[in-house]
Amino acid sequence: MMTPRRISKLIQLGDADALLDEVLANGRPLPIAARLRLGEPGSIEAAALAFGLQRSIELSGWTGTPSLEALDRLRSLQAPSGAFGGICSTSAAIRALAMLLDSPGLTGEHRDTVAESLDRAVHAMFCVLTMPVMSSFAVAPDDLDRAMVLWQLSDLALLRSQLNLDAVQRDLIQGEPLSGAARAVLAMAGAITVERRAA
Repeated sequence: MMTPRRISKLIQLGDADALLDEVLANGRPLPIAARLRLGEPGSIEAAALAFGLQRSIELSGWTGTPSLEALDRLRSLQAPSGAFGGICSTSAAIRALAMLLDSPGLTGEHRDTVAESLDRAVHAMFCVLTMPVMSSFAVAPDDLDRAMVLWQLSDLALLRSQLNLDAVQRDLIQGEPLSGAARAVLAMAGAITVERRAA
């Protein structure tokens, strides 16, 4: 069973693959292509820490020292551009940071550092979604990247507005045919319904 204690232990062990797999198996059933995207070099540790923080907050709110350690490790992975690895891991980190800001137990200096990291990450995400050629990410977002961004961020009203996610969603759904993985992630985000085929 996934508990804040289990998440903290996996974070302390530094086993990003195990942490990510266990958190995703606990109510976040991503398609394999999305899991592989999160596991890319330069993304895996940030993705694991971000999803670990998200799940820990969902289970018990701000949990003090263990969450602080995870936050410090996550922030150490933030590039000068504001990104946390790839587009998918950055969207997970943005959600984790936004959830932390909403936690009443986060105060003072920690609140300020979380807000600063969040601002930088949102700026990096805005750049890649609106001007991919000029962003600091190595590649322009594909349908899976954009679907993951929508899954992680579209229910956060302020970020939905700041990142113009309504336009991202519209362009994604009305654009090129979607990959199966992107369709599955969009369904998780509530952006589309998945039609069941008759047996």
